[in-house]
Amino acid sequence: MIGQAAGEGEQGGRRRLAGSLASLLVLQIAGYALPLLAMPLLGRALGPEGLGTFALSVSLAQIGYLVADFGFSVSATDRIARHLGDRELVNRLASQVLACKLALLALLALPTTAFAALSAEPRAVGVVLLTWLLTAALTLQPAWLLQAFGRLASFTLALFVCRAGFVLAIYAMVRDPGDLWLVLGINALSHLAAAAAGWLVVRRLDVRLVPVSPAECLTALARSFSFMLSRAAAASYTSAATALLAIGGAGPHAVGQYAAAEQIYRGLQGLVQPATQALLPFMSSRRDLVLFRRLFWLILALTLAAAIACAMLAEPLMALVFGSGFAESAGLLQLFMLVLVIYVPGVLLGYPFLAAFDRAALANRSVLLAGAAQVAIVAILFATDRLTASTLILSILAAELVVLATRLRWARVLTGRQSGSDQPSVLREQPLSLGGGA
Repeated sequence: MIGQAAGEGEQGGRRRLAGSLASLLVLQIAGYALPLLAMPLLGRALGPEGLGTFALSVSLAQIGYLVADFGFSVSATDRIARHLGDRELVNRLASQVLACKLALLALLALPTTAFAALSAEPRAVGVVLLTWLLTAALTLQPAWLLQAFGRLASFTLALFVCRAGFVLAIYAMVRDPGDLWLVLGINALSHLAAAAAGWLVVRRLDVRLVPVSPAECLTALARSFSFMLSRAAAASYTSAATALLAIGGAGPHAVGQYAAAEQIYRGLQGLVQPATQALLPFMSSRRDLVLFRRLFWLILALTLAAAIACAMLAEPLMALVFGSGFAESAGLLQLFMLVLVIYVPGVLLGYPFLAAFDRAALANRSVLLAGAAQVAIVAILFATDRLTASTLILSILAAELVVLATRLRWARVLTGRQSGSDQPSVLREQPLSLGGGA
């Protein structure tokens, strides 16, 4: 009877994993693939310059989101998933996270307001204000909380509808470069609508927001600080890359060419992220390394096939999606496909794998090392006047190689297979001490 119950529990856990994976996949399609459908029109209507400005706004909003999220999308999801049976603790944790996010959004509003008051460029003011609005919309979406409960389906549907509305509105209203404001505004509003729908779903889970003290919020921030540092380091070679290129002196045309290739890369990258997000709470509670191994090789094989296809068809693909004005993006897309092949095994061996050993925080170290390496490379490129779209992508490749190499080493340590040894690991029964710097 005990074995039967254990088997049913294992099957139930895998079913919940499959449901969470499906919801997160749709979530990523809504976030990445659906907007990609608007790219043919945006590329043609806005041109490389307008598309570059739009991409820069989104990049800055994602940086703002990383600050306001403060790593809670990982740390809070993991902690709440481990304590779902204690509803009072869940309510308090959710309230702490929301209070911290609102406070951080308010801090981000200060420089935004100051810029709007001091700038003499109406165009720049509009872009900055709409960028902050998008930051707020992304920050307030409760995907982190719903993921901990394994109840993403309703929010996923709402986000899908909102993002589909964004695409339809783009095709109905955008005609020329002067419509950039419409694109920025509709994008932000679609995410705000999704955030509102998400909190309606949270209400049905009987999660109650309770008053929290500043001391509790400071404790929550301290608990998530290493995750925030990790996300900030990762931003140097992910969401902040477009901003780095602009800071390096690239004009809107070059930024637009880079952003076009990056859109394809982000779309493929986004299709992998549901697996990592769904596996995190599953591996935290189930520690099913057999299933993890199967999924790892399956996802890696699919990634290789997609990367090879995109690299071989780069020129016609970019012309089909963005128009004939984006021919320069084909070579950049081929470089991004190299990055994708390194990124996927690295991210799978991060939070999902390490969570099985209660070592998810180790993933932060590899990202910090990669971020430091990429910042150093970019600084050298900038100092030597060699920062271009191609060299920026190669610096991202170097950062992803650092992540993969570091996590492969930890995987060998944690599975007890160092130096070719096939000794069985005892880590499932007791924690491993990795010492100071590992």
